[in-house]
Amino acid sequence: MPLHAFTRPRYVSTAAAAAVLAVTACAPSSPGSSAIPAPATSAPGLPGSHVHGLSVNRETDQILLATHGGLFDVTIQPATKIGGTNDLMGFSAGAKPGVLFASGHPGPGSDLPNPLGLIKSTDGGKSWEPLSRQGESDFHALTAAKSGLVAFDGTLRTSPDGKSWSVQSAGFAPAALAADPTSDTVLATTQDGLQRSTDGGRTWALVPAAPSSSTSRSPAPPRQSAWNRAAPSTLQPTAGPPGQRRDGLTGKSRR
Repeated sequence: MPLHAFTRPRYVSTAAAAAVLAVTACAPSSPGSSAIPAPATSAPGLPGSHVHGLSVNRETDQILLATHGGLFDVTIQPATKIGGTNDLMGFSAGAKPGVLFASGHPGPGSDLPNPLGLIKSTDGGKSWEPLSRQGESDFHALTAAKSGLVAFDGTLRTSPDGKSWSVQSAGFAPAALAADPTSDTVLATTQDGLQRSTDGGRTWALVPAAPSSSTSRSPAPPRQSAWNRAAPSTLQPTAGPPGQRRDGLTGKSRR
């Protein structure tokens, strides 16, 4: 199932601005709790878990799904589980082959802290190393731009290396963050519409022509998706402050 739409980069992290994916959101678990509920039933060959992120390698057609029950390669059927079972709430591919960034909560048997903070894989998700903010941040929105990472854990943060972080006063809570690893253009879906940054997430401006949350709400039921090939970037549909869930990509919160 090849998904070609872009001329760059090597990895395309499908974004809120580039794709509409209505998925079942999950509220962050409380600190100290690492239990992951049993996966829900799904179509044959697909992971039976909430999908939080997706990346496509346009050179190999590899499609990765970051889910409530871990990372899955769905390039061919049946889907193949990669690495351990961790709840990958935030997920983004880096510019280099095999480099992935994630956040969320540890799964059963994991020795990773809860929440995960920012973790990194250099082998395509087979193993993960903690980078920063372990036990502090559960990034529901996460993306990699040319100058570094942009992430949201209730506060919008940027990092040049995944280790040191700066707080950015954006004035909005992104439901999704989207970036091209070869550019510093970052997109964020918000309740008021699409926000755009051209400096790696430090400053933002509303995109007037983009649809607002009232018109961008996906009518698709959970686990259905619609692919829009018009623009690059990253899908993180479940961003929200702790204790809240979000409806698709609209930014509408619900308890």
